[in-house]
Amino acid sequence: MAERVFKVVMLGAPGSGKTSLRNHFLYKNYTWQYLPTRNPDFVSTHVVLDNGHMVAIQIWDTGGGPTDRLTTSSLAEDADAIILVFDGACAASLDSLRKLLSNFSSVFKNPGLPVVLVKSKTDLVQHTSCMQAAELCKAATDRNLDIVCMETSARTGSNVDSVFQRTAELCQAKWCDPSTVELDERPLLPKARVSRHGDPINYHRFDIDDRLQVKGRQSHHVAGAMSDRAKCILRRLLCLS
Repeated sequence: MAERVFKVVMLGAPGSGKTSLRNHFLYKNYTWQYLPTRNPDFVSTHVVLDNGHMVAIQIWDTGGGPTDRLTTSSLAEDADAIILVFDGACAASLDSLRKLLSNFSSVFKNPGLPVVLVKSKTDLVQHTSCMQAAELCKAATDRNLDIVCMETSARTGSNVDSVFQRTAELCQAKWCDPSTVELDERPLLPKARVSRHGDPINYHRFDIDDRLQVKGRQSHHVAGAMSDRAKCILRRLLCLS
């Protein structure tokens, strides 16, 4: 059975911190330089939940500017979850959020759509609370949305992992049949690697004792090969004499 991959779309005004949040979650890095997202792109990854389940998500980063409205709206309409990001350090964040909700009103047509409202840049002086933003979202969409509010900082890493973990939990709870969910107890393996002979190598199960045993066997085979070659040379020398 093919693995279910949940489509998660990040929405927010330009400069709200969407890209920084995703980059910190995926790569654990942060940059002070602001580079606007010009084209939507996605990264697929896995999130391990507290119950041990491993959930596959596809995280879409979007621009949020006026020229991106049509493309972003088309991407978000079939999303399994929305991460709605606003800049808590910006005094005009509520106005930006109100415009964004108006522009993407069709995205929230499904009242059961999981929405994670994220206040970013909590390491800076705050002007807007999550409660204010949540009330605005509910009023602007005219729907009784079940919104989860979280406060984060991509610079310090505060709550960043929790945002995507919570989003994955909501996707699984909303879109998966509980009777079909099974605990995946397989160990997390590194990227598949092969030896120079093409044999697969499982580094998680290749411990020190295994290396010693393999080294011993290799030495034995090399010694045996050298012994056979020496016998062959001796035979040739005897024939020549």
